[in-house]
Formats: sequence, structure tokens, C-alpha cells
Amino acid sequence: MKRGIQNHFFLTAGFVASRQSATILELNVAMPAECFSVDQFLSLKEFRCKSGGKCQTRKGEKCRSCRLDTCIKENLDISLIQFPSSYNFKKMKDWLSKKRRELMPNNFVKHLSGQQNMMKNLKLISNCNNNGNIIDNNNGNIIKTNLSQLLTNNDKINVDLEMLLSTENKALKLRQSPNNLLLEYLFTKNLENLIESKTNVLDFIELFGMNGKQLIINENLFKEGKNLPTIGNYQNLDFLLEVEIMRKLPIFDKIPFEDKICLFRSNIHRLVTLSNCFQSVQMGESSVTYPNGLCPGDFCKNLFERIFSGKDLNRYFFEPNEVCVPKSITALYQYLYLFVDLSLVSVTILIISNLIYRYQVLRRRAFTDIISEFKPYNLTQQEYVLLKTILFCNSIPENISQNSKNLLKLEAERYGQILMKYLQNLLGNFKGAMRHADCLLFIGKIFEYNMQQNIFYKMVDEKIFYNNERSSRLIMERPIFVEQCLFKFPN
Repeated sequence: MKRGIQNHFFLTAGFVASRQSATILELNVAMPAECFSVDQFLSLKEFRCKSGGKCQTRKGEKCRSCRLDTCIKENLDISLIQFPSSYNFKKMKDWLSKKRRELMPNNFVKHLSGQQNMMKNLKLISNCNNNGNIIDNNNGNIIKTNLSQLLTNNDKINVDLEMLLSTENKALKLRQSPNNLLLEYLFTKNLENLIESKTNVLDFIELFGMNGKQLIINENLFKEGKNLPTIGNYQNLDFLLEVEIMRKLPIFDKIPFEDKICLFRSNIHRLVTLSNCFQSVQMGESSVTYPNGLCPGDFCKNLFERIFSGKDLNRYFFEPNEVCVPKSITALYQYLYLFVDLSLVSVTILIISNLIYRYQVLRRRAFTDIISEFKPYNLTQQEYVLLKTILFCNSIPENISQNSKNLLKLEAERYGQILMKYLQNLLGNFKGAMRHADCLLFIGKIFEYNMQQNIFYKMVDEKIFYNNERSSRLIMERPIFVEQCLFKFPN
């Protein structure tokens, strides 16, 4: 990329500045002064600082080496760069990872005493083993200094919270990306595969830019239950993201494989329920809504109502060669009155009426009432990520080992204390404690609404898909890992 051309950009961790238009687009990190021009960055040149890396780039010193180091330490987002079509993206990504590893120890120690750049502390956390000892990235040796000895109590709280926020932001970026790269991946994995995997899709967030082809879904097809594998993409994606987020928790590596399976099967759908609710409120919606504007409560809505309002009841109750084709509940009643025992008429009508009523109530409770009840809490992003982690660690299945139960209980208490400390620092001791109690109360409500959603999905599956064997298009396809985490509750 040559100087002076129209699309020449300057980059920092959080800004893209166009040389031509002199406009700056804010992307969450306020650091435009030390940006490093893209043509120099893309060349992957190694620069050496004559002052030993001590240049004050924030005060205007123009050392190329220190300016580049500043960009990298401030979490440079390479997905914002418009790469030439022939550019070797992988080579640059590997080079950038190497530079980050080299800068990590210095980057951490420099900012331990302050809270302005706490995100840098996350880089050290990623280099710690389960005992909290820092690992040298260059040779894998363990540095004897323990992380807990380097951090004050407030720093520990901030590091834990920033780790959760960082992971959640990666998942949100992937969820909002129009690049639909995960469909094949989704349908080739079961829960065991995901838990055993050495890779995590959140580690490859650079691949999910915002320039991909937008998935276009017809709302009427969604309500008719057509194109189900594609339409179910956001549900499937949400389940995957919650699995990957929880795999990032420090406790994950301390739990045996069999216990992980039980834990994830029990809790992932609850996390999806909470996540969908929070994201929908953030979007200003009045019901649970996906990024494409569709409500999961509308899934097969038209098809369900048409079948059980009488229009297609002949397909549901009668053989194809039957003469009668009832057009409504009244027509069906008249047919049954003439040709069938009256007691059967009453039972049939009662069943149909109850089914339609139950569908409507479940749909309202599961996807609309939850938003109405959630909005007054007005959760912040910090409260949300902590509550989600507490929910995961505190919802302990009975059939896991006692050691895992103890570990999860301690972890739930630890995150509960982090939430309390965060709220008391923000609101004061009394108001913080009251807010803490309100937040924990809402977790209990998530269990109730999750059960309603689970029963709703099961009802739609059973009444439409499994009872329409003649209609080959009505085949529900979900990834195996989603099926494993769904349908926990009886009707």
C-alpha cells in the first residue's frame, strides 16, 4: 500500500484515521496520537529503538519502534485493515502474535499499579498456569513469581472482570458479524468434540470482520418452518458461543471431562436464555430477538397456528383419502358430531383448544414476559458477565464428582464477591449490597424462563415435525451439541 493513495489509513488499537478525509472513527480505545501507518505496518519490518524502548510516544516522540509497540500493546485490531487481495494475512497474523508475546511481560509490569490500562493485565493472565505462576513465552519456563503476589485486591477484581468482558466482547463481535463461516463447523461437532478441542473460535476473532455477505432470511419462511438449518443459525451460534465462553474460565481445566459434559449439558441453555435476554434489551426490543430481527418465538408460528386452528387438521388427524377437509374448528366439530362418538368430539376439541392456548401462553412467557421483567433491572455489561458466570458455576448437577462440586461452589462464591465489591465500589456499601441481592434474585427468574423456552421448543418439535411425516420439508436439523443441551425438562 503506497503513500498518498485514497485508501491510506492510520491505525491504533481503537482508531482508524483516513489521511484523505481526516476523520476518526471511535472504536472504544482512545489512543489516536501514537498510531502507526499501515504501509509501514504491513511491511512487517523490524525497527530498533535507539533509546531502549523508552520513547515517550504519547508526548509526540516519533520513534518507529516504540510507536509500533504502542499499537500492539493497545490491542491493535487487524480485522479493521483493508488488506490488498494478494497480502499474506496468516504471515502477518503470526508476526503480530510473536510481537505481542515479546511485549507481554513488560507490558504487564509497567501497569500493575494503575487501572487505566487494565486490559493489558489480561495478557499476563493468559501466560499463567493453573497454579498462578507466570510462564515465559519464549522458552516455556515457569517464573517463580506468583500472579497473586503481584496484584492488589482491587487489581485482582479488575483483572477477573476485564477477562470476562474481553471474552464476552469477542463473542458479541462474532455474533454480529455478517460472515457466516460457522454453519459447517456447527453441524460437525457434538458437545464432547467441543470440550476436548484444543482450539476455541473466540481465538480467531480476526477472521470474522464486518465486510462479509449478510445472511438474508425471509420472515415468512421462518414462521412457516422452512429452510430450518439456515434459519436456526442464530440459535445454534448462541449455543456454540456460550460453550466457548465458559471454556475460557480458569476453572475449566480443573474439572474432569465427564463432569464437564454434565455441567455444560445442564447449564448452556440457561446461559443462552440470559444472553438472548440481555442482548435483546440492549437492542431496545420488546421480545427476545436475534440480530437479524427475528424472534425465536415466531419459529413455525404460522404453521403451528394453521394446523391447530383447523385449516390443516385433516393432515394431523385423518388419512389423505378422507372425504372431509375441515376448514375450521366449527367444521371439524360438525364432522365429528355426524360421524364420530360425541364423547370423542368433546375430548378432541378440548385437546385442540388446550394445545393452542398452551402454545400462545408458552410463547408469551418464554419470549415476551422475560423482557418485560428484565428491563427494570437495567443490568450493566459488568453485572451481566458476572451474573452469567455465577449462574454457570452455581448451577451444579447432582451427578458430578464431589471435588468438582466443591471447586464450582468456591468459584461461584468468588465471582459473587467480585460482583459485591464492584457494586459497593460503584454505589456504596448499602446500595451496593441491595443491588447485589436484586441481581442474584434475577438469576432465579432465568431458571423459570429457561424452562418455559425449553418446553416451547420441545412442544413445537413434537407437534409439528414428528407428526408431519408426510411433509419431507419439515425436518428439524440441529447440531448434535445443541440437542445435547436442549430439552432438559418434561412437558
